[in-house]
Amino acid sequence: MRKQATVLALAVFLLVGNVISPASATTAFNVNISDHFGGIPQDNLSYITTGMGNNGSEALCTGWDDPKCSNSLTAYVILPVCKSLSEANCVEALSIATAKVPQSNATFVKTIGTQSFAANVSQELPAGSNWSLFEFPALAAAGEVSKYSVKVKVDFQKFPIIGLKPKAFSATVVPYASGTTSMRDIAMYEWVNPLGVATVSGNSGDPKCIWTENGSCGVEVAFPKDAKVKLTIHLGNYLTSWLHGRLTEPTVDISAITKTQNRLVVEAAPVMTPSATALIPSTEVSPNIANNFRDPSGYLQPGEISMMTTASSDGALKNFLDFEKFFADKATSLTDTWSFRSINPLEAASGAFGGFGGFGGFGGASDSTGLGASAAKCLPQASSIFGAIAGANSTTALIGMVTTNALTYESGPPKFEDGFLNYKVAGVHSNPDGSDFIGKYDLVMDGAIARCLYGFGAKVPISATVSIVSTDAGSRVQS
Repeated sequence: MRKQATVLALAVFLLVGNVISPASATTAFNVNISDHFGGIPQDNLSYITTGMGNNGSEALCTGWDDPKCSNSLTAYVILPVCKSLSEANCVEALSIATAKVPQSNATFVKTIGTQSFAANVSQELPAGSNWSLFEFPALAAAGEVSKYSVKVKVDFQKFPIIGLKPKAFSATVVPYASGTTSMRDIAMYEWVNPLGVATVSGNSGDPKCIWTENGSCGVEVAFPKDAKVKLTIHLGNYLTSWLHGRLTEPTVDISAITKTQNRLVVEAAPVMTPSATALIPSTEVSPNIANNFRDPSGYLQPGEISMMTTASSDGALKNFLDFEKFFADKATSLTDTWSFRSINPLEAASGAFGGFGGFGGFGGASDSTGLGASAAKCLPQASSIFGAIAGANSTTALIGMVTTNALTYESGPPKFEDGFLNYKVAGVHSNPDGSDFIGKYDLVMDGAIARCLYGFGAKVPISATVSIVSTDAGSRVQS
C-alpha cells in the first residue's frame, strides 16, 4: 500500500466556546488553538440547553425531563465513573504502564464538584458529572507522577424521528499536580444580552488549571517516561465506529455490553502536541470572521473576545482557514497529550461513509471524501452502524482510527486519490524553541472495510505510519 502525506500551512480548529472579557473601546479576537483547555465552562462542565424561539435565544435545562426542553435539547455530558460493569455511559477503569512500573491500576478518588443533573436510567441517559480523579499507588512508590484526571464527554441531541441520541464523544486523560487558585469555579448561567435576547454563557476560571474546586486546582504536568495509558469506557455502540485523536501506537478493543452499549478499551502512548495563539484586531478581519464570535442571537461583545478552540474537533479545517494568516509559524507551547474522540455518526451518515441507506446513498457523499464509487459496496458495514443508531440492532464494528500529533488534521478516513492514501494535516512549522516540528501520523483500519472502500486486493495490509518534517526547504516523508 502506498502512503502520501500532505502538509498545509498552519492550523485547523473548531469553535467550542466563547469567553467574554470586560468591554473596552475596541474589539479584538484572542484565538487560542489547543487539544484541551482549563478554565472554560463550555468544555469542562455538564449542561443541557434548549432553543427558545427563532431569534437565537437559549435557556438552560434542569435535567433530561425539564418540560421546557421537551421539543429541542442539546446536552453536553461528562460521564460519571461506573458503579457496575453493566452500567451505561460511564468510565470503567484506568491503568498505566511506565518504564519503572510495568502495569498499574488506578484507584478512583473523587469526582470534582457536584452533579449537574440526575441520570435517566431507563433511557440510558447519564447523570451530568465532572472530571474524575484517580491515583496510582504503585507510581507514587516509584517516584513518578501518580495523580490523573479523566474526562469523557458525550454530546446528545434530540433529532426528528429517531429522538434523543448521543452524537459524539471525546476522552482525555491528563496527569496533574495539586495546586491552588484564587479564581472562582467555572459555571454556566442564563443572561440577557444587550440586544434583549436571552442566551446561555459561562464564567471562566483559572486557565492554568485543568479543574478547580473551592480553591483547589489540578495543574497539568507531563506523563512519566515511556508511559502507556489504557482507558476503559462504556458508550453507545455506534459512537465507536471511527475514532481519531492525539495518541501513538494505539490498540483498540470493542465488545458488546448490551444491544445498545459497547465496552471500548483504548491503549496508547501520549504524544507531544503543539498549540497556537493569535491576538487579532477587529479592523483586520472580515465580517465573516467576526461572525464566528457572535452569540446565537448575533450579538458581538466589545472588548477582547477569547475564542478557545479544540484543535482535533470534527470540521476544524474550514474554520482554521479563516484565521490562517494571523498565526506566527511557531507553536506557542508543546503539551504531552493523550486524547481521542469520535466522528459524529449522524454526520458521517451523509458524509465520509455515505448515506446509510435512507440518508441519501453512497454516491455523492463518498465523492466528497474521495472514496469514490467503491464505497457503494460497503453498504452492509455502514448499515450495521445506522441500524445501531436507529436502535434496530447492535454493532461492535470498528472502521478505523487515525492518530497524530499535528496541530490539526482531517479526522475522517484518508482519501484515496490517484492510487495514494492522502492525509490532510495543518500546523505550525516550528516548535517554541525554533526547531523543526516533526509530525507523526498513524492509521489503523479494518481490513475488510478498507479493501471495500478503496478497492485494495485481498492480501494488502491496511495500516500506515507516516512521519513528516516541514521546513521552508520542503517536506521530508518517512514511511
